[in-house]
Amino acid sequence: MRTILALLSLLIVTCGRAQDDDGYFTLWAGPQIGVLNMPDFDTFAESFNRVNKNELASELEGFGITYGFQVGATYMLSKSIGFHLSYRHHRTSVSADFTDGSTRRFQHDLFTPLNGGLLVRIKRIDIQPRLGFCEAYIRSSTEYADGTVSFGTERRLNGVYRTFGLFAGLDISGRITLSDRMQLGIGAGWCAVSGSDYTEPNVSRTVDTETVYPIGLPTDWQRWLDVVAANELPSYDTDAYVHLKGSWYYAFVNLMVDLK
Repeated sequence: MRTILALLSLLIVTCGRAQDDDGYFTLWAGPQIGVLNMPDFDTFAESFNRVNKNELASELEGFGITYGFQVGATYMLSKSIGFHLSYRHHRTSVSADFTDGSTRRFQHDLFTPLNGGLLVRIKRIDIQPRLGFCEAYIRSSTEYADGTVSFGTERRLNGVYRTFGLFAGLDISGRITLSDRMQLGIGAGWCAVSGSDYTEPNVSRTVDTETVYPIGLPTDWQRWLDVVAANELPSYDTDAYVHLKGSWYYAFVNLMVDLK
């Protein structure tokens, strides 16, 4: 990803030197903070708490506050219309504490390797609808009382779950002029994401000689345990795993540099 960003920056700088009088590039980057809403994971957390209620010191909650950043570039065709491309990353985590001193932690990372769209500029207001691809991970680990952190198979659910999807959203921001070439963008946005279920890469479970089934995060943890205990995993509905679907709302600040 660093190589891609370096090549993109080089391309932008090269094109910026050759641009005409009307068009110009803007490079921008900055932090983001928001809230992630993922209904499938909320359902899983509720079932996890029911199964482990007698062993929990604190319950597992759904994902909430996210922290991240974005970097990107915009090419302005005129004073009011442009196109933008960017990369962004959001992270959030939740945990549940057990009475034996251990902690179950779920960390969610969402990347958008490539996203973009139009930019509509009305005086000092920027409106940016966006569309792109995303990659997401749920890293499930157990932290023991002695501080050891494990993703190993000694406890169910440990592992790194991965999926892909699409997202669409809208950013609205205002610009504050800092100098002839530098501006500060302050705004808020919303994105909706949708994709397949989270599964562990290169990990599978076989039931006798049946098909290989991926290990995912089931929305009903008790039902999944019952199905596995009865050796009837093929009967478990693949739609009953946690899928990448939800939305997040965020605020952001971007430092913008015009290449005129």
